[in-house]
Amino acid sequence: MNLSRIQKHGLIVSVILAAGVVVAQGAWGFHWRIQEAQFGRGLKAYNNKDYAAALTAWRPLAENGMTDAQFKLGVLYANGQDVPKNMILSDMWLILAGGKIDGNKNRKKVEQRMTPKQIAEAKRLAREWTEKHQKK
Repeated sequence: MNLSRIQKHGLIVSVILAAGVVVAQGAWGFHWRIQEAQFGRGLKAYNNKDYAAALTAWRPLAENGMTDAQFKLGVLYANGQDVPKNMILSDMWLILAGGKIDGNKNRKKVEQRMTPKQIAEAKRLAREWTEKHQKK
């Protein structure tokens, strides 16, 4: 096959780009598996009522945007499990988790125990958290 110099260059660039995509996907998949394993360790600890270990596993995941972990932090704060019971922080994490799992149902239960001022504070904190973490 006779390729012009430009065609060869284009082919080389295409191969390099394709290799980069494969490497990036592999790295992302590896990172995702690590997060899932960490989440699983937190879940096992939670089921064993080791809330401190669950919190240690889930907090960094939640702070990095994993909605499952954000939901679980909302539950920990609502129940006061190894953290001071804090309905504002519970609501904030449940807002960030969105509709994940039963997030909206749980959020409604949490907000039933809050004043309108506390709900507004939770929404403000969630908005600030989102703004801060979107800049990363």
